Order: sequence, then C-alpha cells, then structure tokens
Amino acid sequence: MVAWKRVLLVWVSSLVLVAVFLWFFGASTGMAFQARFIGWRVPVVKKTPVQLADLSLSSTAGGKFSFSGYDFDLPWDDLDPSKSKLVGKMQVLVFHSGNTILVSRSHARDFVRVVLHSGFDRDSFESIYGPDPLHSDFAMYQTVLRATPAQVTPFLPKSEAAARLTILSIKAIAVPGSPDTDLLAIRSPNFPGFQFGDPNKHPSTIVLDLFSDDGGLEFTISSKNNGLAPPITQPALNRIIQSARKSPNLP
Repeated sequence: MVAWKRVLLVWVSSLVLVAVFLWFFGASTGMAFQARFIGWRVPVVKKTPVQLADLSLSSTAGGKFSFSGYDFDLPWDDLDPSKSKLVGKMQVLVFHSGNTILVSRSHARDFVRVVLHSGFDRDSFESIYGPDPLHSDFAMYQTVLRATPAQVTPFLPKSEAAARLTILSIKAIAVPGSPDTDLLAIRSPNFPGFQFGDPNKHPSTIVLDLFSDDGGLEFTISSKNNGLAPPITQPALNRIIQSARKSPNLP
C-alpha cells in the first residue's frame, strides 16, 4: 500500500474510534475533564481525610463556656467579655491576645438537605452512594470529603458521572479555609467530626466541625499571627474537641 494511503487509513481509523468513543462516552469524558479542572483550581478536592495523630491536650489554664445547649473548654485564659457577644445565632469569643473563636450550631441533617437540593433526588443518590449518607450530616460529610477527581471517569454512565461531579463540586465549596487546606478526621468521647487545617503549617484560621444526632457545632479559630497572640496548636484545639459535650442539665 502506498505510504500516503496507509497514513490516510490510520487517520480515518483514528477518527472513527474517537467518534465512537464520544458517541458512547462523550458526556462522561467532558465531566471527567471538568473534575480534573476542579482538582487543579481547588487542590483540596484531591485530598481525603486522614486520622488526627496528635491527641495531646494543652495544660494551659483556660475556662469553660456554654453555647446553645453545649459545653466546652476554652484553650486560653484571656477571654475579653467586653468584646465577646452573640451575633445573630453565632457566638463570637474574643481574647485579649487577639485570638478569636466563632461558634455556631447546625440542626440535624442540615447538610443532607443541602446536598439533596443540589440536583439529587433521594432514589438517584441512593443508587450510587447507598442510604447511609442520608441518615446524618457526619455520614454525608464523610461521603463528600472522600470524593476525588479520579472517581469521575470517562467510562461511567452519564448519570453517575454527573452525580460524582456534583459531589466533587460540593466538596470544593464546603471545605473551609485555603484551596489546599488539610483534612483531618477527629473523634472525641462525645462527637465525631473533621478538622480543616493543620496548625503545624500555621494557617490563620482552622475550622472544627463536630456532629451529634441532633445537630452539631462548628468552631472557627483564628489568630492575628502578630507574634503577640498564643499560636493555635493541636493540643489547644484538642482541648475544645475532647471537652465538647451536651450540657448535662439538658435532656
């Protein structure tokens, strides 16, 4: 066969294969590219939670605080009552050092409802992820935080590729902090949860999400990083995590 005919045959064969591939897998291929683009723009979506290894507790004198039916320890002892106040449904705790803690409470299955209102119906969600994530916000967070771009492939059915891309997009929005923050799984005597940010990398803000059957607590801990405030350390964060509990005088 003449050389140019051989080249033409190769090109035509290649185009036919590409056309067949796009006919069957085109939509899923496009969504796979979108997933990888999200991973490039928001690198945290390529991470999954790792178990927190440092469980040591700060011995620094702090104090106790109650908010919305929950008690927890403060990691520092210089709370400024004149600046600490309720803002809407959130408690702002300001310390003389400049550190701050913002505490908010969520209701049961708030995050489940957010996910279901993002383009899912119950049956289509369960067909891919099963029923367990719909039972609690903690289980739903586990599902979302375990999503990665690699799970969206060109060979998935279009409906599943779309669902996995949606979950990945929710993860990119739901994870607080910088686009490459660290994801840590945490557990206290009372609540499971997640920590967003590693204090060893000195982020300005770290978020703790703790979950219970009737809702949960979120702590946003910030430091001015001006050299005057005590640094945010894992033992200080563990004081909050390990001490958080429902107020004993409530049912």
